[in-house]
Amino acid sequence: MTSGKGAQAAQTLMQRFLLGCPEVGLVKMPMVIGVSATPKRFLDLMANAEHTVTTHKVAVPAEEVRKSGLLKDRILIHHPEAATTAEMALLEEAARRWGQMTAAWGAYCQEEKEPTVWPVLVVQVENGTDRQLTKTDLGAALAVIESAIGRRLNEGEVAHAMHDTGDLDVGGRRVRKVEASRIDADKNIGVVFFKTSLSEAPRILRRLLRLRMEPI
Repeated sequence: MTSGKGAQAAQTLMQRFLLGCPEVGLVKMPMVIGVSATPKRFLDLMANAEHTVTTHKVAVPAEEVRKSGLLKDRILIHHPEAATTAEMALLEEAARRWGQMTAAWGAYCQEEKEPTVWPVLVVQVENGTDRQLTKTDLGAALAVIESAIGRRLNEGEVAHAMHDTGDLDVGGRRVRKVEASRIDADKNIGVVFFKTSLSEAPRILRRLLRLRMEPI
C-alpha cells in the first residue's frame, strides 16, 4: 500500500491477499486482524473493495501504547561537544553495543552456569603508506572506545592482526600483535584492529559469527 510509481501494483497485490483473486487461486480472507498507527491506506482499500467488507476499528489511547513500550516519550539526540568524523561516531556506537553485549553474555552465562562467552569488537582501520602503518588515528580510536564503555581498556585486551609490524605503543597502551587464527583461543582479547587488505579477516570474524548463532 505504498505511494508513488508502484502504488497501483502494490495495492493490487494487497487486494489479492486480502480480498481474494480467483485467477491465481487466492480466496478472500475471512478475517484480518492488524495493528497500525497509520491505518488510512488500509481503510481506504477496504472502503473501495468490490466485496462486502465489515470493518471493526478499535482505538487504543496513546497512553496505553506508551505504557507497553511501543511508543516512546522522548527521542534523545546526542550532540558531541567536539567535532568528530563519521567513522569515529560509528565506532563509538559499536563500542557501546560491544560493552552491552559483553555484560549481557556475562550475566546469561553466569545464570545458566554456562562457559563464559567473550564478544570481540573487530575494528577495520585504513591502510597506510610506506611510512605510515595506518591512516586511522589508533589513539583516537582507543579513546573513543574507552569513552563509550566507561573504563580504560585492560592490559592485553587490545590486539591487532596487521602483519607488517609487531606490538604497538599507542598513547601509553600496548596493542599486542596476534595472529588471526589465535584470537578465538585468547579470551583476554576484546578489541582487534585489522587492515582492509587483511586476507585472514574471515578468521577474525569466525568467532563473532559463532557467538551470533548462540541464543541470549
